[in-house]
Amino acid sequence: RQMAPRWFVFTEGKSEVLYFSRFRTRGMPVSVIPIPAGNTDIRGIADYCMRELELRGFGDVEGDRATIVFDKDQNTMERIAEAERRCGDVGMLMSNPSYEYWLLLHFEDSTRPMDQREMEARLSRLLGRRYSKGEDLTRAITDRRIRDAIDRAERRLPGDSCILEECFRREPSTMLHVLVSDLLEMSEAIRWTLSSRTR
Repeated sequence: RQMAPRWFVFTEGKSEVLYFSRFRTRGMPVSVIPIPAGNTDIRGIADYCMRELELRGFGDVEGDRATIVFDKDQNTMERIAEAERRCGDVGMLMSNPSYEYWLLLHFEDSTRPMDQREMEARLSRLLGRRYSKGEDLTRAITDRRIRDAIDRAERRLPGDSCILEECFRREPSTMLHVLVSDLLEMSEAIRWTLSSRTR
């Protein structure tokens, strides 16, 4: 019997791992893999991910996919382009300036540039408690909020504009709506398949 294609999602930070792990449902072949803390240079992140994929037999199964989720941080466009060349078919999705912008979009449509401290203060106000990195927000983030975040992010970086160069140039912005839309679609397809088997 042929194995189902796998999807490897690499991401920085505990909050991100918890967020993306929520999309795993029974039978969903998605692995959420944390990128070791302290490595914010996208070239080092890309090299780490490519080594991990090799160890996991990426590409041995037809249709395997991999995505690297990262923050703009102090990365230059030249570093990002170099990492993208090293990664070949592995997808790279950035948030500018950080993942917290993606979280913010679950609660409001924000288009004004903010520094990290301001974003975290805004999230704290919206959550009604102090936001801290590494926090599990799965209870606060409903399916409706996820769909709102997708819509808001897509308005910032629609279709053809959803490329690394444009995300880098347009602060704030994020490409995570692409990944989350695909994960939701996969999750719903698997749920439908499982429910049709039980009828």
